[in-house]
Amino acid sequence: MSDSSSSYVAFALVFLLPLFGVAQEYYDFGYKAGQLKSAAKHAHRKGDAYTEIAYLEKYLQQKSTDQEAMMRLALAYLKARNYEQAELWFNHTYQSDPEKNLLALYNRAEMLMCRGNHQKALDDFKVFRKKYRKGKDAAYYRKMSKIKIEGCEMALSNDTLAKGVFVDHLERVNFAYNESSPYPLSSNELIYSSLQIDTVIHYQDSLYQDTSIHHMRLFKASLENDAWIQKGEITGGINAKDKDVANLTLNPSGDKIYFTRCHKNWKYKTICQIYVSQYHDGAWNEPVKVNGEINHKKYTNTQPSIGIDPKKGHDIMYFSSDRPGGKGGLDLWYSELKNGVFTTPRNCGTRINTPGDEITPFYDIESNALYFSSDGHPGFGAMDIFKAYGQKSKWIKEVENLRMPFNSPADDLYLIYGENPKEGYLTSNRLGGIALKNPTCCDDIYHFEHDEYKIFNYQAQLLSDGEENEERLTKATIDVYIRDTETGDTSLIKTVSVDSRGRFTLKVLRDLNYLLIVESKDHFKKTLKIPRDEKQRLYNEMDTIRLQKITEEAIVLKNIYYDFDDWSLTSKAKLAIDSFLLELLLLNSDIIVEISSHTDAKGSSEYNIRLSQKRAESVVSYLRQKGISRNRMVAKGYGKTKPIAPNKKADGSDNPEGRQLNRRTEFRVIGFEKDIGSRR
Repeated sequence: MSDSSSSYVAFALVFLLPLFGVAQEYYDFGYKAGQLKSAAKHAHRKGDAYTEIAYLEKYLQQKSTDQEAMMRLALAYLKARNYEQAELWFNHTYQSDPEKNLLALYNRAEMLMCRGNHQKALDDFKVFRKKYRKGKDAAYYRKMSKIKIEGCEMALSNDTLAKGVFVDHLERVNFAYNESSPYPLSSNELIYSSLQIDTVIHYQDSLYQDTSIHHMRLFKASLENDAWIQKGEITGGINAKDKDVANLTLNPSGDKIYFTRCHKNWKYKTICQIYVSQYHDGAWNEPVKVNGEINHKKYTNTQPSIGIDPKKGHDIMYFSSDRPGGKGGLDLWYSELKNGVFTTPRNCGTRINTPGDEITPFYDIESNALYFSSDGHPGFGAMDIFKAYGQKSKWIKEVENLRMPFNSPADDLYLIYGENPKEGYLTSNRLGGIALKNPTCCDDIYHFEHDEYKIFNYQAQLLSDGEENEERLTKATIDVYIRDTETGDTSLIKTVSVDSRGRFTLKVLRDLNYLLIVESKDHFKKTLKIPRDEKQRLYNEMDTIRLQKITEEAIVLKNIYYDFDDWSLTSKAKLAIDSFLLELLLLNSDIIVEISSHTDAKGSSEYNIRLSQKRAESVVSYLRQKGISRNRMVAKGYGKTKPIAPNKKADGSDNPEGRQLNRRTEFRVIGFEKDIGSRR
């Protein structure tokens, strides 16, 4: 949402702190206008949206032309996520002075989106974008209004539904206040955060006295006989009496629990920090703040999700933070666990983060997808759920809106998959949940399910090429990349090994393109795409991959031709080098090769040696231009001294076919860079 909006709602959404209220009989409406306005400001500082609304409405009955108070009331309704009343008061503010209150027009358009009126919202955003050109924030709002226009156009298109997806409200788990951050321990066990109150909290405090504090805690529910049964608070010292607790997640090995504790500092800013508890000797240790540089006393760090480095195997934490160096309000960041310490967090990059807010990350290790919520990408209303493939700060495609019914015009957050890859959970304040003060006030947990999960097994066996018995390669590794066919961008997602039979199996998504780099000792590395049939379906039978063994034998480079008496490479020769030798040298970055050129028997020995040397050097020169180090290549011209076929037939006549075979360019491996380094 906009700056003015996010300052009111981002922390309420992200950290799910309750919006407290007071009973009607406890409001002191005997105050004069100035006192009512002061009382509203005090409630705002406390994060008490309902009390702020009550006093501002009473104040505006006396001071009906106060445009600042109108705007504050609209924003208070927005904080309470009462989109109907927020739209009404943004409209009052805008109509009171359209030229002065253009930001109220922007906010009105946002509320129209949140209520599903995308055509009217689209019209408002277009008017706003045309008129709002002054001020230091004009560039921000023009960018955000463009994104909102794209979201409205998407909502008005025919491409709004994700096919075969069913979403249902989770019964017997949700209360009237917020439920959030679901984490499935198994198919029938769920951890989630809740306030577990079904009525507005009433205070009997005087106007300026601190209110009692109620906090979110983590609870557990079990699915028994197709019904969810609440099992009470989780144990182990994770919940805290004086802080809000949410966002539990396990690391992949299952021996560490990460979660968030939040409190308000002396400025009433919500500060969240990430904690960890480790399983040791049959019990969970007392939670402590994660080490390293993730937590900071001035900034919020929350909603951890753990992935794995595909090459080195260490944990990677993705989380949301308003720390400096971001692209907008709240950004997604990552930190790597190396030698037991989390590294300095890095931003997940501009493909993920926007001038808006990005929150609630979930990294799915199986599909190598990052799911998150954002209001800075084109969406249907408030926060939408998006997906990106890749890791850390390298994402191979533009982010994808999951569409409806994952998303709605309201806030949609916390998507997470369970152990069954066809189902999971999300949090939303969409219509149809348990309402407290208005139909979209509060977050509930929803269950979703796919009727088709597009995942397949790709199986292959590795063999050594050229061996009579087709030797199985049992000590090979395969780096698996996902690839964007349009841009060529790739991202490493995992490294797998073969079994004792030289076989491996990969779980792959049908909609993704995969690139494999296969490596085995004493063989050239090989790159290949996972094959598909003519209908772009993945093959499911056992594939065979052959690697060429590295020997001292020379390998002929095909289609390397020269004009007569010339050593310049033709365009066809360059294409041949690019498609084989260049790719081989880039892939096998430690080999040293001799590149040799040979001639037929015509001409003198001296002439053929000079010509072949220049031709070999032309290949080396071309490869240097392509980035291959000169130290990895040796050019050698052999002239006519090493024929591989007769230049003449048995009767002494010319043998054109033989001479053509002799006019060749070859390469052979003569060493490895690591061997040179060890001798220095």
